[in-house]
Amino acid sequence: ITGSTAGASLAADQINITGTLTLNSFSNILVNGTSYTAAVGDTFTLLDWSGVLTTNGFTTGTNLRTGANADGNEGNLDLPDITGLGLWQISTLLDAGALTLTVVAVPEPARGLLMLLGGVALLLKRRRK
Repeated sequence: ITGSTAGASLAADQINITGTLTLNSFSNILVNGTSYTAAVGDTFTLLDWSGVLTTNGFTTGTNLRTGANADGNEGNLDLPDITGLGLWQISTLLDAGALTLTVVAVPEPARGLLMLLGGVALLLKRRRK
């Protein structure tokens, strides 16, 4: 992955598989982002297949992660660290016919808490009537 959306020079390699591909627990995909400036909304398709894909122990790791691997959650997919900006959203490997990465914003905890408190207040008000 190189470039940035701000500079309109975003680019990434993509592997198109038309035959059979077997990934196992020893298969690793490293996404090199040393010259990449992440932005929310960036999307990359790394693998696209029309053939047969077999995953014998291969895992993309935890969805919605920063790429820092602080928790050992990377699996066999090593992503650039975008801590402080957002999270990597990873497509479902077997269901989608492609392995796609998208940078998504981290939800603000304060907003979620306010929505929860507002919902509780509405329920309590309704209960009093």
